[in-house]
Amino acid sequence: MPAPVTGFELAAAPFRVAPLRARLLCARAGGYASFEGRVRDHHDGRQVLGLRYEAYEALAISEGRRIVTEAAARFPLTGVLCVHRTGELAVGELAVWGGRPRRTVTPPSPPAAT
Repeated sequence: MPAPVTGFELAAAPFRVAPLRARLLCARAGGYASFEGRVRDHHDGRQVLGLRYEAYEALAISEGRRIVTEAAARFPLTGVLCVHRTGELAVGELAVWGGRPRRTVTPPSPPAAT
């Protein structure tokens, strides 16, 4: 099993979660945790029929990768992957997905100073 990835991607079309999850699986983790954000049918008491996400691709990817890389360095993450949609999305469509391996082996703490 290859090492899990750390990354951020934009998707101009609907994407499947299973291949993304597969990129995070590793022998050191017994599971994985994920988040799915979908377009809802309301905002601030008003009806929503859909959303249009636009992005300056180079900047969005650069900043997204910076954020996930920082999170992976700051927290004990084996890998982390985030994908954000662009374009026209209908109510109920997957807009953002993020996942990471879980139950990784934690390195032992250093011995206490005596």
